Amino acid sequence: MDTFICKHKKRAWIGSITRFKKHGSHYEFIIQSRFSILVVLGKTSVGYFACNA
Repeated sequence: MDTFICKHKKRAWIGSITRFKKHGSHYEFIIQSRFSILVVLGKTSVGYFACNA
């Protein structure tokens, strides 16, 4: 999918979004770089939320 450059101080590496899925009321995606993270985004009646697993 989409790739991007990750930077921290003088180091840089490639990152990418390896999965993106819409579940109706929320979205789920995986960010992969040196490590990976699963992120869930959505909206509730009191605002937006984001969490990782």
